[in-house]
Amino acid sequence: MAKFGTSSKKPVALSQPKAFYKTTSCNLQAVLDTSLYDVVLAPMIEPLKGHPLSVPLIISTNKVPFEYLVRAHDTASFDNKLDRVELELINGDTVYLKKHIFLESNGLPREVIFSCYKTPSTTKIFRKLLSIGHKAPLENNSHFKKTKLPIAWNFLVLLIIHCLTEKTGETGQLSTVWLQILWGIITGRPVDYVTYIRNDFKEYIGMKNMEIPHTHFWAVFLESL
Repeated sequence: MAKFGTSSKKPVALSQPKAFYKTTSCNLQAVLDTSLYDVVLAPMIEPLKGHPLSVPLIISTNKVPFEYLVRAHDTASFDNKLDRVELELINGDTVYLKKHIFLESNGLPREVIFSCYKTPSTTKIFRKLLSIGHKAPLENNSHFKKTKLPIAWNFLVLLIIHCLTEKTGETGQLSTVWLQILWGIITGRPVDYVTYIRNDFKEYIGMKNMEIPHTHFWAVFLESL
């Protein structure tokens, strides 16, 4: 684990995982085989196969015990100065999840050309969403509702949000970041998916609640140790 940056602490006895925590729920993944979709959805799925998000969408693991995932989440803190996440493993080791490790383990590109990226305004985003059938009004983020999209787009949004975040709560509304990601997917225009996703991941570091978003990101990293 040296390449990830670890420091040994006093060993802690490894408890037997409870049956309920046998494996993570992080094996949710998108299936991008267009032959499995109908004539409406297949053309919408096809562009995702070569998309920068294709690897994070299909990546999956079911080999990490759930208590390892909970331990990582519950002990994690973010160091802004060093731009890394620090967390403690079951055996007491401290591990540093640096930016390049997060990107590599989750199939996100390390090298980016920022000059080619577009940052759409909310006006552009809303105009595009209305053009694909979102019901009016759509003048601010609170007006956006996944259920107001045509059923095919509703499904696509659900697929992307659940597979990339695994948030268990309501996904009817999206933050500006996820609306920008959605705009990039709909238009095919380049947006900074890497920064958007990593910032969304960082936002939940240190939050102590029953929900653990991005469980597959946590598990893929832990499995790589």
